[in-house]
Amino acid sequence: MGSCVSRSPATSAGSGRAVATAKVVGLDGSMTQYTAPVTACDVLVDNKRCQGASVFLCSSDELRFDVPPRALADEEALQPRWLYFVLPMSLRVVS
Repeated sequence: MGSCVSRSPATSAGSGRAVATAKVVGLDGSMTQYTAPVTACDVLVDNKRCQGASVFLCSSDELRFDVPPRALADEEALQPRWLYFVLPMSLRVVS
């Protein structure tokens, strides 16, 4: 189906224990893990630098077939253990 590359695995300093992270799938299918606290703006700054495209961030919980995805507000915090997607602005419908 496809492959996924994971960057920045988060572990607790010195303990080797995994830390709960928010996972973000980029436009290219790569996955990046972010430890709290991180906002949508923080993630988008990382992705705009790499992508060079107009993008927005949405939660996988809000993806539906019949409704355009809601963009997270810049100051909205990402939740640990949730999955997010960086999507092209063309998928976002502004009302």
